[in-house]
Amino acid sequence: MDLPLLANSRQINTPDGKMLAKTITVDGKEYKGTFVCMGNPHLVIFIDDIKNVNLPAIGPKLENHPLFPERTNIEFVEVLSHNKHKPLQEKQIHTRYNKLTIMN
Repeated sequence: MDLPLLANSRQINTPDGKMLAKTITVDGKEYKGTFVCMGNPHLVIFIDDIKNVNLPAIGPKLENHPLFPERTNIEFVEVLSHNKHKPLQEKQIHTRYNKLTIMN
């Protein structure tokens, strides 16, 4: 696996090739996301309640958003504790969309 990069102008259409906790709007709803390149592009969105995400509906719209010319992987993450992090549950809806719940 490559080292994570927070900028890659080939994979995200922003003036500086970055997206750090920035708002992206889809279907009138705002999501705050961070772009991370792990060799392939990822948009990581931290949310309060992962059960409220309709991933099959929103995933393709975020994946194909004009910000991402080569498309992107989508991760919604719910943090249950800020002490010690480890994956508790990962539910893969589609090969490019994930829900993660993190807790200690």
